[in-house]
Amino acid sequence: MIRKIILLILILATGVWAQKFSHVFNVLPARAEGEKKDTVKILAVMVEFAADDNPNTYGNGAFGSIYTKDYGTQIIDPLPHDKKYFEKHLSFAADYFKKASHGKTIIVYSVVPEVIRLSKTMLDYSPDIGSSDVSVMGGFVLDVWKQADEQTDVDFSAYDLFMIFHAGVGRDVTLPGSLGLERDLPSVYFSLNALKGIFGSSFDGFRVQNGSFKITNSAVLPETESREMNTFGGSSLVELSINGLIVSTVASYLGLPDLFDTETGKSAIGRFGLMDGQSIFAYGGCFPPLPSAWERIFLGWEKPVTLDSSAKNINIFAISDSASTVYKIPITDKEYFLLENRQRDLNSDGAKITMWNGGRSYSKSFGKDADGFYSWDVSSLEGVITAVDEYDWALPGSGILIWHIDENVIDEHLADNKINADPEHRGVDLEEADGIQDIGVEFHTIFGDVVIGEGDANDFWFKGNPSRLYRNEFGADTKPNSDSYYGGSSMITVSDFSENGKEMTFDLNFGGGIVSSKSVFYYEPDGKVSDLLAFSHRAAAESVFFLDDSSLVEISENGFLNYGKFSSTGLASVELGNGNRIIAGFLGKRINIFSVDENKIIASVEAPALLTSYPVFKKERSIKLLAGDAEGFLNVYDLDNIGTPTFVGRDKYLDDLPVECVATSLYTVVAGKNILADSEGNKYTFPSGSDIEKVALTQDDEGNFVVFVKTVKGNLWSATGDFDFRLAAKNVSDFAFGNLLGDGNNYAVYSSGDKIYTLTLTDAVADNFPYENPSGADFRGGIRTADLNGDGIGEIVAYDINGNLFVIDSKKGATFPLFPFALSEGATLPLMLYSSAGNSANPVLVQMSVKGRISRVNFSWDAPSAPQIYWGSEHANAENSCFLSAPEKGEKNKEFFPQAEAYNWPNPVYGESTYIHYYVAEDSEIEITILDLSGQIVKKIRTEAQGGFASQTEWNVKNVQSGVYFAHLKAQGTSGKTAYKIIKIVVIH
Repeated sequence: MIRKIILLILILATGVWAQKFSHVFNVLPARAEGEKKDTVKILAVMVEFAADDNPNTYGNGAFGSIYTKDYGTQIIDPLPHDKKYFEKHLSFAADYFKKASHGKTIIVYSVVPEVIRLSKTMLDYSPDIGSSDVSVMGGFVLDVWKQADEQTDVDFSAYDLFMIFHAGVGRDVTLPGSLGLERDLPSVYFSLNALKGIFGSSFDGFRVQNGSFKITNSAVLPETESREMNTFGGSSLVELSINGLIVSTVASYLGLPDLFDTETGKSAIGRFGLMDGQSIFAYGGCFPPLPSAWERIFLGWEKPVTLDSSAKNINIFAISDSASTVYKIPITDKEYFLLENRQRDLNSDGAKITMWNGGRSYSKSFGKDADGFYSWDVSSLEGVITAVDEYDWALPGSGILIWHIDENVIDEHLADNKINADPEHRGVDLEEADGIQDIGVEFHTIFGDVVIGEGDANDFWFKGNPSRLYRNEFGADTKPNSDSYYGGSSMITVSDFSENGKEMTFDLNFGGGIVSSKSVFYYEPDGKVSDLLAFSHRAAAESVFFLDDSSLVEISENGFLNYGKFSSTGLASVELGNGNRIIAGFLGKRINIFSVDENKIIASVEAPALLTSYPVFKKERSIKLLAGDAEGFLNVYDLDNIGTPTFVGRDKYLDDLPVECVATSLYTVVAGKNILADSEGNKYTFPSGSDIEKVALTQDDEGNFVVFVKTVKGNLWSATGDFDFRLAAKNVSDFAFGNLLGDGNNYAVYSSGDKIYTLTLTDAVADNFPYENPSGADFRGGIRTADLNGDGIGEIVAYDINGNLFVIDSKKGATFPLFPFALSEGATLPLMLYSSAGNSANPVLVQMSVKGRISRVNFSWDAPSAPQIYWGSEHANAENSCFLSAPEKGEKNKEFFPQAEAYNWPNPVYGESTYIHYYVAEDSEIEITILDLSGQIVKKIRTEAQGGFASQTEWNVKNVQSGVYFAHLKAQGTSGKTAYKIIKIVVIH
C-alpha cells in the first residue's frame, strides 16, 4: 500500500514525475551517428566513485549504497546491481529494438565484469546546480575509458556504442519538496559532436588499446532511477526503472533526437512515441511505447506510403512486430502529415510482462490496466523487466494518430537537439483529436498546483471518440485543423475514421471551396528543372512538359518520358490548323519541333546564328515561329500543318546585341540588355544598369498598344506610345495583365514585397489595393490572372516565399475562402494556368518546385459563363506571346467625378509618399492644393488625367512635418465640367 501512497503524492504534486525531464539528454546529436547498422554492439562498464557523504547525492559512491534500509526483492530494480543486473536491462533493449524495428536492428551487448573505481567523487564530475552545461562530465568519461583501458583486456574495437553505468541515481527526475540542490550526474548521451564541443574540434575519440582504437561516443547512465523520498511516514522508496533511459540511449546513438521540449524539459509528444520523458518513464520507466511513425521512418525501419489524391475507405493496419502501415499526406515538399494506427492490445490478450528477479525469469499477464498496473503505478511489477509482448500497452489509448511534420524545423534544429523546443511550431507534432493541444502545456489548479498536459486516449482519431470537440474529421475548419504552419490551408480533409481496431479505415479528400481536387507528382531531376508548359490537347487530353537542363520531359500516365536534348532557352507550344499540337525549343543554333500527337521530335533546322530568346509563336493568317538571335535579328519561320518550319526572313531589331525578350501581336517589341526596339523602328535605351528582364504588351480600351518593362533591379516602366516611358513602380517581383474588373479596361498587376498592386494602364492603383499578405511573407515571381469563375471579374493568382497560393478577388481585394492554400516551398518555378479539356473548360493550375514536386490543382465553380485565362504563364500563354489584347467594351462609369473614387492611400502616411487617387469620365485638368491646419499652402500640384480611367498623383511627404493636412482636389473636364473634393491626410513620421 505504501508504494501506491507514494505514487499518489507524486501525481498530486507534479502531475506525473516524468512530465518534466530535467535536462537535454541527447547533447548535440548527429544524424551521422546512426550508421543504420543491422547490428549494434554495446559495451557497458560499471563505475564507482570515491566514497563521500555529500547530502546532495544519493549513496556514497558505491553500487547499492543509495538506500538507507533493505527494501527486499519485490521492488523494481532490486539489489544487487551487478553485472547480471545490467545485462538483464540490456536484454530488455535487445527485445525492444527487435520488435520495434521488425527485426531490422539487432542489439548485442557485453558488460565488463570488473567494476571501474575512480579516485574522484561524483561531485567532482557534477554540473553546477541549474546549469545545462554538462561539459564537466567530459572529464568523467575520459577518466572512465582511460581506467577501463588500463584495468581490463577488452577489445574495444569490437563494439559500436559505449555505455557507462555509474553508482547512484540520475539527475533526471525531480521529486516533490526538492530544493533543487541535487548534484547527481544527469543521464547524457555524448555523440562525437558533443565530445568535440568539450575537447575541441580536432578531437576524434578516446584513444584505447595503445592508440589503435578510438571511442567516439559515450552514454552516462545511473544504476537505477529509484530513490528514497521523505514523506509524512518517514523515508519511502520511489521505484523507477532505467529501461526507458537505456532504450532512448540506443535510439540516440542510431540518430534520433529528443522530442520533448529540450529548452524546458516539458513533454512535447507525450506517451505517443519514444523520445519524450513521458515515454521514457512510462510505467515507471519499465517499458516505453514503440517509436512514433516519424521516429521509425527516420531510423529507416519504415517507408511511408504517400497519399496524394482523394480516396475512400483507405485501410490502415496497426503496427505489429512484423509490419505496419504509415501513410504520408504531403502539404508541401517538406511539410506533411503522417497517419498510423496504434493499438495497445493488438492481439486482444492483455499485456504479458517478463521479469527477472532472484536469478529466475517469469511472466505476469494483465488483461487490463488495474491497481498496481497503470502508467503511474507499477506496484504489481518487480525485478528487472526484460520483455513485454506488446510495447504499445504503454500508450494512453488506441486509434489513429495524425502527426504534423515540418522538415524545415527538423533540418534547422536537428544539430542543436531543439526540434520540439517551440511549442507553437514543433518539428514533430501530434494533432490531438480531442481538439485541445495541451501536451506540454502548464495548467494551474485552484489549489495552486501546476499540472502539465500529457495527452490521453481522446487524442486518437476513431469513430466514437467521446471528446466534446471531436467531429470524426480532420480538415480546414476542425479543431485541430489541417492548415500549414506557414499560413496556408492544406486543402486536406481526412474523415470518416472507422471504429477502433487492428484494421481501420478513413477517407481522404484534397480540395475545398473553389478547388475541386489536387494531385502531386514527383520527379527526380538530373539537372535544373525549368520552363513548365501545360495545355489541353484535343477533346480530352491534357499534357505537362518541362525541361530538365535542356532535355524535354513529359508527365504521362506511365510516369515521366524523357525525349532528350531539346532546348536551352525555353519552350513554346501552339495548336496547328488541323488540330495537331507542337512544341518548339531552341538549342544552340538548332530549332527543334516536337509533335505532341506523335510523341517525337519531327523537325530540327539550323538558324543563321546562335538563338538567344525563348521561342514565340505568332498567329496571323499562318502560324509563325519567332526566334531572336545573338546578332540582334528576329528570325521568322512559317509552319505547315505538320509543324515543319520554313525560313521566311530575318529582321534586324538590335545592333549586334542578343535578342532576349520578345512580345508580339500585330505589333512586335524585342529587348536585349537595356535596349528596347519595336517593329515600327522605334528604339529606347533604359538608364545605365537597368538591364531588361521582362517585356509585355497589352491594349487600352481604344486599342492602343501599351508596353510594360521590368528591369533586373525590379523597376517597372510603362509607355503608351513611341516609348515615352515613365516609372510605374519599384521593387517589383513580377507583373502580368488582366481584364480584372469587367469595365472594358486591362489592368497591370504586380507584386512588391508582401503586397500585390493592381494598376490602371495610367499607373493608378485600383480600389481595394494593395492587397497585403496577412503573414507578412513576401510574394515571389509568378503573378497570373484569369476569370476563374466565369463571372466577368478577373482573379489574381500568386504565391509567396512560404509556398502559399493566393487567389484574390480583384473587385474586393481579398482572398477567396480557404486561401491562401499551401502549395509548395523552397525555390519554385512559375505557375501555369490553362483551361482543362472537355466541356467544362475549368481552369487548371500546374506548379513545379526545383526539387521536382509537381502540383496540379483543379478549380471548379458553377460558372455563369466559360472561364477565361488572361495571363496564364510567365510569358502570358503557351505561345509565349507576352501579349493581352483589349477586352470587350465594358460598362464604364459615366459620372464625371465620383466622390467615392477620390481618396489618398496610404492614410495615415508613415513612409515618404502618399497617392491621391481619382477618376474622371473625360480628359481633365487636375489641380491639387495641399494646406496645413493653419491654412498655409504646403504644395500645389497640376497634372492631366485621361478620361475613363482611374488616375493617381504622388505627394512626397519626406520633408513634411507630422500633422494633419487637407488636399483640395479640383477636376475640370474638356466639356467644362468641374468637380471638387477635400481629402484629409494624416502624416506620421
